[in-house]
Amino acid sequence: TEQTLLGVRNNATYNGKTNRAQTNLQLLTYSAGTPAGADITVRLRLNPNLTGASFTNINSTYSCSSVSTAATLASDGGFYSAGVEWVSFVVAGGTSGVLDLHPYNMHLAPGDILEITGQASSGTPTLRASISWVEDF
Repeated sequence: TEQTLLGVRNNATYNGKTNRAQTNLQLLTYSAGTPAGADITVRLRLNPNLTGASFTNINSTYSCSSVSTAATLASDGGFYSAGVEWVSFVVAGGTSGVLDLHPYNMHLAPGDILEITGQASSGTPTLRASISWVEDF
């Protein structure tokens, strides 16, 4: 089962006004714990259909972004429900690394959501991820 790890949203409004800033994605770090030896697929999805998402502003005065760790992917199995798969790669359980996102030129427009997910080839993955970005005002 594909599990959501972290969602980042570029809020549609910022300080009570229409947000016009882009969120430029920089680096993704990950750590794939168990199951050791199992392949774990990490995916970055743009605008998936989420249930249970609860986004919290990073800083409502100085940041147009918010994050959620509570969402799950909608289970209707449709192409659009999973969003656009921007990047996917496979890592071995028990490994960690950093992915430079600069070459992919990935930007979130106002209202866009990036969801980082993980799926193990067997068992349930213990995968951790973090992402850095720059807000282009």
